[in-house]
Amino acid sequence: MTVLKTVKRCPKCGSLSVMPDWAVTGTFYRCNDCGWRGAFVLEEDTEN
Repeated sequence: MTVLKTVKRCPKCGSLSVMPDWAVTGTFYRCNDCGWRGAFVLEEDTEN
């Protein structure tokens, strides 16, 4: 049986080093590699 895991990817540089960056208006994300910050991230399923 294949187990899928959803990962978040930076839309600017493609890094998997994306962390939540909480804001008053909702959830933003910040990339630890390129410094990008925004509400939109790419999500993809990977096999575990």
